[in-house]
Amino acid sequence: VVAACAGPSLPASCAPALEETAAFARDVLAPKLAAEFARINELAPKATLVVTGYPYLFEAGTPGPLSAEAQALFNQGTDALNAVLADQVPQDGVFVDVVDEFAGHGVGSADPWIIYDVQSPFNLHPTETGYREGYTAAILEDAGNEFGVGCRRGHHR
Repeated sequence: VVAACAGPSLPASCAPALEETAAFARDVLAPKLAAEFARINELAPKATLVVTGYPYLFEAGTPGPLSAEAQALFNQGTDALNAVLADQVPQDGVFVDVVDEFAGHGVGSADPWIIYDVQSPFNLHPTETGYREGYTAAILEDAGNEFGVGCRRGHHR
């Protein structure tokens, strides 16, 4: 999808690629996730299922591989995917939204927590700081009580 949206202006291929991805998430991914989450609950009935969403990969309005219009569409696609994920989490599970934690740290920001290196197998994945200050901090904040832990950014409450 990133390739379909890349360029200094909004490519005609971007919106259709995002729409196709959203349809796949809704029609194919959602039922598979629901089945897997139910299976996990069956196999581990006392466990709390914690599911994280995705951050915005690209910092809005900053120079980078996507135009500002494409960044906005891409972020809308991330919101749609996160909604699909959240909707599949069982009632006794926890969905952890990480968009706010990563705000100001997307590709193109002064302090990116997302790797952008098309030659890297980790392209468009979080950096170590992104995992620690983004994902881990959000999980502990939103689901820490499930683990008997209540902390944020390494500080216990």
